[in-house]
Amino acid sequence: MRPMTSHSHPAGYPSIAAILIAALLCVRCGAFSDQTLMTDSPEGAVYLQQLSNRGATARYSGPLKSFKASHPIDLAPDTLAKTFAGLQIGILASDESRNSRGIKPTPVFSARQVAFLAPAVASALKRAQPDQRIKFQVGSGDDVTAGTLYVDGPVLHVAFSHYHSPAGRHDGQLSIYALSFEPGYVQVPSATPQTWMEVEPDQPRVALAYEPLAKLPAILPLEPALPEATSATAPPSADTTPASKAAVDKQAKELEAMRAELEALKKQLSGQEPKSKAKPNATP
Repeated sequence: MRPMTSHSHPAGYPSIAAILIAALLCVRCGAFSDQTLMTDSPEGAVYLQQLSNRGATARYSGPLKSFKASHPIDLAPDTLAKTFAGLQIGILASDESRNSRGIKPTPVFSARQVAFLAPAVASALKRAQPDQRIKFQVGSGDDVTAGTLYVDGPVLHVAFSHYHSPAGRHDGQLSIYALSFEPGYVQVPSATPQTWMEVEPDQPRVALAYEPLAKLPAILPLEPALPEATSATAPPSADTTPASKAAVDKQAKELEAMRAELEALKKQLSGQEPKSKAKPNATP
């Protein structure tokens, strides 16, 4: 009777199981880790995010869906300032009234955040490739607003992945929001995201025609706010007059009050339960 022999792999030769595990990990993380930090500051951060392999994960199973944007592109910081300043977010009406702006739409970003995002995103778009989009974030900790942006032909697409929520977790409240732009004629209602974006169905998004966007009036608070966004120790510029500072402070207070009202409305809607109508008592 022949003795049983064990078949051992040569030293350093990986097993089939190890190869399969490594390949699976590459597939799962490859599309999510391909991002490059472009700007980092106390206000937030801007990244280039590569999307060519996204969709080949266990969570988003299915065929690969290619992404192709009109990058690199040179958009003026002033145009992007108008973009971020004009974005508004509201809560979707529960009565399905098809109100595209939602209840009590309020500006998404403060003047200070617009001053940070506009030049940072403009610089990133100049270096972005066709398989990359811009990822931006303001805030920190449990109060982060984040999203993505890319250009496809004459249309600028913006979507949000977080709105005043913790950075490290999925924002489960996104589906209750509606994203819009003011003035409304800049918005492109018929523009749809690329089919690749089907993996992010709950993200509120908006499409803007950037040529009429560029013709909008300039965002005046942008220049006075830039020294604060780029350097806390920079001396005040000659344009930072008491009148402009007062206007920015007033805008910030109004924005904060609107956000507080929106947050209270969100909590009220999330806590509502369907109420059954009471039947009238029958009279003898």
